Amino acid sequence: AKQSQQLIRQSALLMNFGMLAIHQQHYDQALAYSLESLQLAQQLHQRYRISSVSQNLGIIYRLLGQLEQAQYYLDESLLLAQEIQNLWLIAETQGEYGWLLLDQKQPSEAQEMFERMLTGAQHIQAPELIARAFFGLAQGAAQQHNWELARSLAQESLERYTQLGNAQRDQVSQWLTTLTASLLEMEIEERLPSVVLQKKEEN
Repeated sequence: AKQSQQLIRQSALLMNFGMLAIHQQHYDQALAYSLESLQLAQQLHQRYRISSVSQNLGIIYRLLGQLEQAQYYLDESLLLAQEIQNLWLIAETQGEYGWLLLDQKQPSEAQEMFERMLTGAQHIQAPELIARAFFGLAQGAAQQHNWELARSLAQESLERYTQLGNAQRDQVSQWLTTLTASLLEMEIEERLPSVVLQKKEEN
């Protein structure tokens, strides 16, 4: 039993090291830590840990551009999270699945996943997950060129992150600024031909 406790702690520590390496963008290191953590969790039959680490592996493989591997691990994570009925983990993994679908250029499927995430996050009253779901929905709308909806959803996400004092608000704010600038540029380009034509007619 004592050895099992040590292995449980070791698995948790490796998972945390893996998450830290993700934030530092040391993806190869994150992969090594996470795979070792997963192996220990599987050995101990710890379904919650297996689901959590599988989610992290899905994130890492997506960031490395290995989308099939990412999908495999996110499928594993979501299945286990649903089996153990951990509502936070389900919503969180649905969000990660949404980002993967956006990378796969499947915006309508991504939006469906973010909608599920939002519903789940609202049910368990998880403000951070709610803010994240709105940002995912914004990006899905943008991929479908639904610009006004994208801007509105991103604004909602930004307001929620700001209320929480969450550092993620900077990323959302930057994305929103870029979107607004792009929309302005498109508006100018659309108006330009008519302005040129009007000047020609005047001359």
